[in-house]
Amino acid sequence: MLWMLTLSIVMALFGITVYVYYHMKGQFEDQEEAKYILFRDEELTENSKDK
Repeated sequence: MLWMLTLSIVMALFGITVYVYYHMKGQFEDQEEAKYILFRDEELTENSKDK
């Protein structure tokens, strides 16, 4: 029983650490930008085919 509690605390700390790491890198700064990346990739692909 004690090992389950220890494991759950370690996993929670790992999750918090990953969140803080990516938050510090700016991963969550501009959430609206992510949906436009796909369109830019498609435009670049189409432009390179035309040349």
